[in-house]
Amino acid sequence: MYRGTPQFSTPPLTPMVKGILLISGMLFILQLMLESFASFSLGGVLGLVPARLFQGWIWQPFTYSFLHSGMFHILFNLLVIWTVGGELELLWGSRLFLAFYFVCALGAALLHAIFSAVGIGLGPWIPILGSSGAVYGLLMAYGILFGNTLMYFFMLFPMPARYFVLLLGGVELI
Repeated sequence: MYRGTPQFSTPPLTPMVKGILLISGMLFILQLMLESFASFSLGGVLGLVPARLFQGWIWQPFTYSFLHSGMFHILFNLLVIWTVGGELELLWGSRLFLAFYFVCALGAALLHAIFSAVGIGLGPWIPILGSSGAVYGLLMAYGILFGNTLMYFFMLFPMPARYFVLLLGGVELI
């Protein structure tokens, strides 16, 4: 049971976290501009389209995680990357953090492509956008490494990070 006065602090803004946030933010603005003014979908080229991946569009597993499908999507993902990513980068160092981030993003891309190939999911021609696969990998690592750290669900309910991560994972599965 938590006792005492809640203390809030700003998560560290480390170099790789800052880079991921900036690239994602700039691409989101470019995405909105191209869709609004040129009727061009950046998601079809840089998003993960499993059918195109099997046709040789091999950059997509590396680029899809920097695009997002809407304001809530990008805000949630970038908030989590900032909140837990900074602590992980401080612990692991920038190179290992970035490697872990991309392994999670690539693993999510590969799983999605395999599921699409066997007929599970949205279909092989629907672009997948966002860093959610990497985000849940970061959350899992944070929950394991910082399991007793106090986090707030909806900024109201304090709980240890390990339960917070399990709760978010359960919500995503549902």
